[in-house]
Amino acid sequence: MAEDFDLRALHAALDAQRTARGLSWAAVGQDLGVSAATLRGFGERRTAEGDGVLRALAWLERTPESFVPGRPGASAGEPLPGAPSARVLRFDAQALYAALEEERAARGLTWREIATASGMGSAAALTRLRTGGRVTFPEVMRVLAWLGAPAARFVRAAGR
Repeated sequence: MAEDFDLRALHAALDAQRTARGLSWAAVGQDLGVSAATLRGFGERRTAEGDGVLRALAWLERTPESFVPGRPGASAGEPLPGAPSARVLRFDAQALYAALEEERAARGLTWREIATASGMGSAAALTRLRTGGRVTFPEVMRVLAWLGAPAARFVRAAGR
């Protein structure tokens, strides 16, 4: 999708910041608690696990929305919640599910209709959020765009 979260741009920003700080991918990965291969892979993959992306975004001091084409620069979106370490940010999938359920009921839609309207494709991926399932990028940003909600609303600081 043209308005998807841009994993390649995230990779480029990570690489630029890594280079500016004189760090190896291994050092960045250790700092974030994410494998170096995962971080390097952001530039090659179509999807990425949400918690790793959140850690990278916190390290860059950027919002998820700042990597969605058509949104202006690093100031787009609400800042992610503060945490003692970027390693402790997590999506609150159950809160996201609750917001989707509320909007679904208000609009009189089925989960399949939400999946289609948001570009998710699968109602099952949405309903799995109820049990705290993991989220992936860019899919989570599609759902948030459909809700009209900032990502920070569904991000929390959690224990390691």
